[in-house]
Amino acid sequence: MVHDPACDNIWRFFKRFKQHLNNQEWAVKGITTDGSLLYPDPIVDVFGSDVEHQFCEFHVLQEITKGVLKAVTTPRKTLKAKKVKCGRGRPSGKVGRRIARQNKRTQQESKDLFDHRHLFVKKKRTPAERKILLRITRGSPKLRNLRSITDEV
Repeated sequence: MVHDPACDNIWRFFKRFKQHLNNQEWAVKGITTDGSLLYPDPIVDVFGSDVEHQFCEFHVLQEITKGVLKAVTTPRKTLKAKKVKCGRGRPSGKVGRRIARQNKRTQQESKDLFDHRHLFVKKKRTPAERKILLRITRGSPKLRNLRSITDEV
């Protein structure tokens, strides 16, 4: 198609497909789609409610992966907002040095989350990658839960 499909395009496609199947004297027992909301109504209209409709496993995993990676960005944004604004030049006094250390630590945590975000969705990790993941999720049970979700899937 030259354009994005609409519900009526899908309906016409299924109608022609069913005609071809009827000409061959074949029947549809099930349909697998990518999970788009365009499919359920035309499938029921053309094939009836007896036809089993399932979602493609690849597309479901893809959506879960996108969701987990998007959820990892939230703590990064929180860390960025946590950074304290300080003056230009070298930090002076105890308070200035403490703020500079905190900002540097916060910046490193944010960088680690960005650099190693793939570890949250990677299927098999090496022992070194497991250690990195434990280090960057330390003190954040929400991030550890994200990894456990992908392990379960």
